[in-house]
Amino acid sequence: MSQGASNFETPTWTVRQECWKRRFLYYWTCGTAVVLAVLMYCIVPSEYIAQKKIADEPTETDLLLGLNRTTAMIKKSMNTGNNEGLKNPEVYAQILSSRHFCEQLATISINGSTDYYHYLLQQSQDSYIDRISRWFSTEPEYDYIISRIQEKIKHNVSLKNPIITIQAADREPHIAALLADSTTSRLQQAITNYRLHRKKQDLLTAKRNEHDAAKAYQTAIRRYAQYVDAHGKSNDYQTQSRISTLQHNVKLLSEIYKEKSIHRARTQALLQQQAPSFIVLINATTPQEPASPILIVNILLFTFLAFVFTSWYVLYKRSYGKEAIP
Repeated sequence: MSQGASNFETPTWTVRQECWKRRFLYYWTCGTAVVLAVLMYCIVPSEYIAQKKIADEPTETDLLLGLNRTTAMIKKSMNTGNNEGLKNPEVYAQILSSRHFCEQLATISINGSTDYYHYLLQQSQDSYIDRISRWFSTEPEYDYIISRIQEKIKHNVSLKNPIITIQAADREPHIAALLADSTTSRLQQAITNYRLHRKKQDLLTAKRNEHDAAKAYQTAIRRYAQYVDAHGKSNDYQTQSRISTLQHNVKLLSEIYKEKSIHRARTQALLQQQAPSFIVLINATTPQEPASPILIVNILLFTFLAFVFTSWYVLYKRSYGKEAIP
């Protein structure tokens, strides 16, 4: 009885054995994947990336105005007023990713014969990959080119250190370096204009505060003088206390007026000072090697996908196909 029952025992089966049984199918699919990876590497145009690193110099103008470095840094760390955001690296990121900024980059001169917009337009017409991509796009021609410029300009903001990394990509290495330099110079101009506008607003506010402080100070002096002229000969306690209060008020408003005057003078000097918006830590150089595509990455990716798909097919056939065990 036990001998007959053993004849109906299910044979031992493992995934490893099944895959090894179909190893020639794996050889064929993975070999095909390698060929496709090489073909994609040859068809897809190479992209070169030029990189620049910049850093804000938040204490520079304060140092030029007479503050020591420690005081300037404390002033920056405690700055929560109207200037908040001027030294914030996120402001740079917002400008770099804005459509208006990319439209300005479209006017960059390329090789002295055309601008960057028409350069990309001609490039999209010459490349088969771009033609296929354009077929699936419903954007107008102008919007399509501007969106391509936005894709070519990448940035990374370090919140730990006030360092902004700017990357510019193009199929020509010297164009990538030119684009990185032009992006930095346009960003410098945009930040300068932005800060100039804010400084003018700050100066108007400082002048208004100085005027109000001067008016309050002069009013306090006039009241003090009038009261002293009227009650100066009186020696009673109430009169002397009132004179003391008015005198203290004049002294207090004098200090406030002096502080507002100094702030107005510093703000005016800050407006006239041509301090750099940021400093360049690493200049862009012409890249020598393409950043993408990378042949080994293509081969590994295509081979992995081929292996996963083949394994799925083999196991599916085993479980649900003709080879399924009843």
